[in-house]
Amino acid sequence: ERERFAAKLRELGYDPLPSHANFLYVPMEYSHEMYEQLLSRALVVRPFKDAIRITVNTPSANERLLDALTSADTSRRHHVQSRAGHIGLS
Repeated sequence: ERERFAAKLRELGYDPLPSHANFLYVPMEYSHEMYEQLLSRALVVRPFKDAIRITVNTPSANERLLDALTSADTSRRHHVQSRAGHIGLS
């Protein structure tokens, strides 16, 4: 399941580090923001300065987290684009 989950994360554009444990370390610039968004959906990950650590769970739980990552990332991109347009950067 860890390898399938890591492959799905890569499909979403993330780059989890190789792992032999029951978690994946996923580098990202906005890790604390992502942590907060996932937590608001009752999905717990461990935040670090420039990454989140995700515990590999059941396939259905991992799919729920993948869906939330997709939604949160889309929301963040929209917010960044909206702010850029507001200050004349788009």
